[in-house]
Amino acid sequence: MSTADAFSEYEEDYRAESAAIKRKINEIHASSPSEQKPLIQQAEVFLRNMSLTLQKMEQELRHMPYSAKARAQTLLNDYRRTQKESSNELQALKSVPEHRIDISRDQRRQWKDQRRQLLASGKTIDESEASLDNTLRALADSHDAGRQTSSALLSQREALLRTKESLNDTDDFVTRSARTLRRMRRRVVTNKLLQTVIILVELGVLVLIVYLKWYK
Repeated sequence: MSTADAFSEYEEDYRAESAAIKRKINEIHASSPSEQKPLIQQAEVFLRNMSLTLQKMEQELRHMPYSAKARAQTLLNDYRRTQKESSNELQALKSVPEHRIDISRDQRRQWKDQRRQLLASGKTIDESEASLDNTLRALADSHDAGRQTSSALLSQREALLRTKESLNDTDDFVTRSARTLRRMRRRVVTNKLLQTVIILVELGVLVLIVYLKWYK
């Protein structure tokens, strides 16, 4: 199994544990003081499991290739943040005294409104961080694209250099062939001149022989 596949499996485990602890915290909010202690203990178990899962994800992250590490690191940071939020909320519930039931409805409503505001602020922060993560991923993708383009340009440059060397070799071959043809042409012209001279000499000898034979 690759590191990316193992990381994805741990992601699924973490999401399940995170959803479970959120449900448990909601149960704690809706329960009476006498029912809260066992629910808090169960939530703490989920919280410990989340921490262990994050540790496993971090171990897999160390062995990931560079191209996948940036996205995985962003996800891991998000998961650590949500785990910290769940831990803080659970600690806040543990610190509430058992006579919480005596709190008035208005105070409880005010507390819930503040909680919703905090959650909304956390959501805004999460969206901002998600936007930043998208920007970082886009930069990483641009970096990869630039590196691939650079590799392609280097390959094209090497191909052009090989083509240039081939053209130089061809030019040298053509130059040598032209020189050889010029030498051959000079030899042909020289041979023709020699043949012409020989023929003229032979004709002169024949004329001389005929003259000597018939006129003397």
